[in-house]
Amino acid sequence: MSEQDTRWLTFSAPPAREGALTWGQWAIWGVFQQLPEGDDSLNQAGWCPVGTQLTVTDVADALRRTVERHEALRSVFPRFADAPVQKVRAKGRLPLDLVECGSDPVAAHAERTSGRLQRGAFDNERDLPVRAAVLTRDGTPTALVVAASHMAVDGWSFHLVLEELRQALSLTPGTGPEPAPPARQPVERALFEASEEGIRRERATLRHWERTLRAAPTAMQAGTTTPDDTPRDWAVIQSPALARAAQELAARTGIGTGTVILALTALALAARTGENAALLRLIVATRSDAPDRGFVGAQNQNGLLRVAPAEESAEAFVRRCASATLAAYRRCEGDPRKVEQLAVDLARERGFPYGGFCFFNDVRFRGADRIGTPEPRPDAVLSETDWTAELNRTTLETVDRPGRQAGAKFFLFLGELGDTCRLTLAVDPGFHELGSAEGFLAALETVAVRAAREPLGPVDALAAAAAESSERRAGV
Repeated sequence: MSEQDTRWLTFSAPPAREGALTWGQWAIWGVFQQLPEGDDSLNQAGWCPVGTQLTVTDVADALRRTVERHEALRSVFPRFADAPVQKVRAKGRLPLDLVECGSDPVAAHAERTSGRLQRGAFDNERDLPVRAAVLTRDGTPTALVVAASHMAVDGWSFHLVLEELRQALSLTPGTGPEPAPPARQPVERALFEASEEGIRRERATLRHWERTLRAAPTAMQAGTTTPDDTPRDWAVIQSPALARAAQELAARTGIGTGTVILALTALALAARTGENAALLRLIVATRSDAPDRGFVGAQNQNGLLRVAPAEESAEAFVRRCASATLAAYRRCEGDPRKVEQLAVDLARERGFPYGGFCFFNDVRFRGADRIGTPEPRPDAVLSETDWTAELNRTTLETVDRPGRQAGAKFFLFLGELGDTCRLTLAVDPGFHELGSAEGFLAALETVAVRAAREPLGPVDALAAAAAESSERRAGV
């Protein structure tokens, strides 16, 4: 059993200030409005180990410095005239739990504490968006656990916060280098978005979305009649073969492995729905500007990718999809309310119900690839027997998960891509053109392996393989 106590962490970083929401904050605010009251599914949590020479006071000081450094970690979002603003607090305090681990393994106890801190919705209008605990053994700190509201940080910037804390807590106090100046803060980012340059980018985004939506298949943007409370069809695949196939194609094309998975997803999506093109909304971190490289705040926006298979090889299709993805990344900055209204208006004009997009979200944050970054070629070429052995290591199963993924009828998460590839897919049962989540993931693995083994083969053969309606378990 563990013992727990609480101390208060006091911070001071004047001045207090406030401003309009950024586009990224508006995007996540809109998601919050669609969630049931008290929903905590968007909360984020993680932990980092503590060096052997540090005290509890050292750990608290490191967390305090990080909170003072990043305004998003000490901001609230009250409503004024029924619209939220961001208010940065200059002073305040946060509860810091002290949890004695006893003889429990640190990692296991940290995971349990992460789950505890992650539970319970944040009151984004009133509460500071951070919860924390220090794990100790006989009074000596072993780990720092942190949870945060998605209104304050997206997944990428939460990773940045954890990395900053991990570095600070791995060093003896006073021995590390001074941290780099903080990136642009959210209030400053909102001012940029209202500037002439920000408005120009938003207009370019809206033009891209209008052109792309008009040319895209209805099947990948029309809503269904599925009731909101109907569970989604969830499936998870763990596939070493899929990972190896992505690595083979990445080495041949110079395209990152995550983008290879995106390209093959687009190909399988078009084939399984019987359409001549795929339409995918991409979750983009939008940190291309130098002042935003280390930005901590809710900054995710949607890119819009449309790609149509042609008479070409698998290798050529992956390269072309990468180019189209870069174009989508360049045209993703804008007020999400305007983007959504444009999509609603075009759906009405074209005569179909709005609200059923297909999403792709790469949620990896360690070593996430970049388009155009060469990747090393795997050590050896796999024989047919080797590929069969890899496929037999696949696990693919339907799972029971909450979450209806509002506005989406296909939502694919790329969670791991190293020795294995882990994909999690949620499908609206009303998306009849696609088939089941498990069937799609099995087809995607089949396409990936075939593309890796025949990279110069015709892409229409891959599409034919993806279109097969087999519901087999991958690897069997």
